[in-house]
Amino acid sequence: MICAFYLYIRTITIQYLQMSYSRETPTLRPVNISKEQLKEFRDLVLNPRTSQDIIKRFMIEKADGYCSVCGDIATQIASYNMVDATLVEKYCDTCLARGIN
Repeated sequence: MICAFYLYIRTITIQYLQMSYSRETPTLRPVNISKEQLKEFRDLVLNPRTSQDIIKRFMIEKADGYCSVCGDIATQIASYNMVDATLVEKYCDTCLARGIN
C-alpha cells in the first residue's frame, strides 16, 4: 500500500516537473571564469595524478560546479522560472551548443 502510494506521488511529481520544465525558456548568464582559468581548471581535472576527492572539492569551490548533463566544468547558468520556484542548472559550452530545451 505504501509502495503504491509512493509510486503514484513520484509519477505525478515527474509529470508535473516535465510539464513545467518543457514550457519554459531559460535565462542564461555566464559563470565568471576567464579563458586562462578555464584552461588551468581543465588541465587539473584531466591530470591522471589528481585524486577524485581533490577534483570534487575543486569543482565545487573553485569552478562553480558541474555541468548538469555531462559533468564537465560549468560555464553557463540557466534559470528556469516555474510555478512558485526557480530551477537553476549549470551547463558547459558543449552541452549548451547541443541544445538544452
